[in-house]
Amino acid sequence: LESNSCIAPMKKIVNVGSVGEPRHGRPNATYVIYDNETGEVNIREIPYNYQLTCEAIVDKGLPEIFAWRLARGLEYAEKADDPTHICER
Repeated sequence: LESNSCIAPMKKIVNVGSVGEPRHGRPNATYVIYDNETGEVNIREIPYNYQLTCEAIVDKGLPEIFAWRLARGLEYAEKADDPTHICER
């Protein structure tokens, strides 16, 4: 498990992310712990069973690329003019 923290005397906007499609390359769930007194922001990760979700995606007949993106988080949609192109792969 990883933890990243920072302290700064300014306003912060923290985007903790979500579960799935990991932009950092690790398929963990991320969350934040914020200390209101010190202003410290700790971003933490915990593992979750993304393989089970990937299997459910395929079992329900959705495009396999959806499961692939969930596990790996690569951004084909951001690089395309039409984000629906991933459904055709």
